[in-house]
Amino acid sequence: MLKQFISFNANYKEFKKLIKRYSAEDRERVLGAFEFAKKYHASQKRDEGVPYIIHPVRVANILMKERDYYDPDVIIGALLHDVVEDSPVKVGQIGRKFGSEVKRLVIGMTRVKTRENKYIKFKKTMKADYRIRMIKCADVLDNVRSWPLSTKTYKFPRWFKEVREMYLTLAKNTDEYIYKEMDKLINSKKYKELLLKK
Repeated sequence: MLKQFISFNANYKEFKKLIKRYSAEDRERVLGAFEFAKKYHASQKRDEGVPYIIHPVRVANILMKERDYYDPDVIIGALLHDVVEDSPVKVGQIGRKFGSEVKRLVIGMTRVKTRENKYIKFKKTMKADYRIRMIKCADVLDNVRSWPLSTKTYKFPRWFKEVREMYLTLAKNTDEYIYKEMDKLINSKKYKELLLKK
């Protein structure tokens, strides 16, 4: 299970299987978003040392496989959710290439670091529509699942605090399944032991 979680090939294989459900036109759009995200995350790594592109693919897979949520704009938004924040890409490029709704979703997921701290962005996300909140919940769930693999143990207290004080509330108000998954993990013995590594 762990090897599959951090394997790009395994996650991409699952992604390709899941998107077979789409029409040819929607599948082409979703694959285009994957290629776009892959290009702009190419030089980036996750804290656990894996290529960054694995994360947006896993977020899309959570929505499709675990929540049966196949809205193509939402899946495209999930694939692109970190591109503007973490690369030179501008929201205008997203709009021109993927449409105004995807642009809106990506804006909803992008924190302007010079103007917004995480708490301010969280308050805005709580007021956002269901689509943006679902992407954010899947994003956080994947991050929580990856914590045991991170070597940056000094971040654990902050991560736990953010989930307990913000993202559990978001999940509880958005999707019961994701809320229960998140709550189960952060209250597990394994995760409590992570705090001892700080």
